[in-house]
Order: sequence, then C-alpha cells, then structure tokens
Amino acid sequence: MNHIHRCLEKPVLQSLQAFPAVYIAGPRQSGKTTLVQQICKYHNHADYLSFDDLQTRSSAHHDPDAFLRSFQGPVVLDEVQMVPEIFRPLKRIIDENRQQSHQGRGKFLLTGSSNVMALPQLSDALVG
Repeated sequence: MNHIHRCLEKPVLQSLQAFPAVYIAGPRQSGKTTLVQQICKYHNHADYLSFDDLQTRSSAHHDPDAFLRSFQGPVVLDEVQMVPEIFRPLKRIIDENRQQSHQGRGKFLLTGSSNVMALPQLSDALVG
C-alpha cells in the first residue's frame, strides 16, 4: 500500500517534536487510526496499541501506571478514552520526564473519539 500524506501529518509531527503528548480527536471512522499508523511506520517508529483490543484495555485498566512505564520508546494509544484511568498516571509520567530533562518529547501519541477535555474527571488530570 502506498503512503498517502495526510494534511494533518506535518502538524502532528511538529507537535510531537515540541510536546511529550499529542492528542488527536475526531469521530469514529475519520482516519485517526490510519494517520497514526502511518506516523508510526514512516516517522517515529512507535509501538501502536488500540484500546479496542480487550486484552490491551484490560492490562491498562488493571495497572495504568505500570502499563505506561512498560514502553521504552514512543507509543501510540488509540481510542484512549476507553481507559479513562490512564490519564492521571500519564500526566504524572509526563511531569516526571519534564523535571528530568527535555527528553520525552513525542513519547505519547493519543487518539480518541470523544473530547476528553469535556469529561470532568479527565480534564482535571490533563491540566497543564
């Protein structure tokens, strides 16, 4: 399959160079997964996980902190709104990495079908 450049590809890549986490929101079937899979394959070679997979979702739900810390390099978490308890450990890990150095930029690429900032329990965890 040929690589088709998406118009959002460049802004996402630029954001990954500047921020530790980037969130792509959009309705189901809008191309988020295809976009992040292409970014994984052609640009940052991240691990790709989808929370549509029951085993992945269960592992993240059981111990979200250990789940996130198990990745050495960049990771894509697709449909992240399915595991809302992951956001507070995610924020904690990002904060720890910021205090240590500027490493960790582009560590997390997240996608979701809902506006996480509209969910009170999630927006509190993501402030900052």
